[in-house]
Amino acid sequence: MRKSDREVLDPIVVEALLQRAEYVHLALRDGEETYSVPVSFGYRDRALYFHGAAEGRKARALRACDRVSFSAVVECELARQIKACAYSAHYKSVCGSGRATILTDPEEKAAALDVIMGHYEGPTGPYPPEMLKRTEVVRLDVEVLSGKANPPWQGGVELDDDECLGCEDADDALGAD
Repeated sequence: MRKSDREVLDPIVVEALLQRAEYVHLALRDGEETYSVPVSFGYRDRALYFHGAAEGRKARALRACDRVSFSAVVECELARQIKACAYSAHYKSVCGSGRATILTDPEEKAAALDVIMGHYEGPTGPYPPEMLKRTEVVRLDVEVLSGKANPPWQGGVELDDDECLGCEDADDALGAD
């Protein structure tokens, strides 16, 4: 990272930031082109879950190449200045990458959908078998995860318990005493 002072160093804090995101943007390879698409998601135990139709550009790209990158901006506010070159943004963001697996087992798909629904505090299963059959559910095993913040920030905000679901050890994820 070029501006290393902006890197969020604690991996648990980075995971907790990801838990705060409302959606992620996936970056996929579609033939000779790249393709970016925002998706709803859930995150638990170093895996990011998302779903969609079994047909279409996203599904086709995932079948062709299992390497996926993603990003999420958790907070963003324009920092206006008098001079153009002084403009900046105050933000917290997460970037990551890994390998995607399209889930086929109905029980695995249902468990993954529960993780997604849990992220949004929504109801969980049971899911109708016909819906599970036609819905493509993907597990992205996260291999690289990084965080960045401007102004530089390393935590210090207490999190609710549900914001730490899936984090490796999140009792004090953002520096709470």
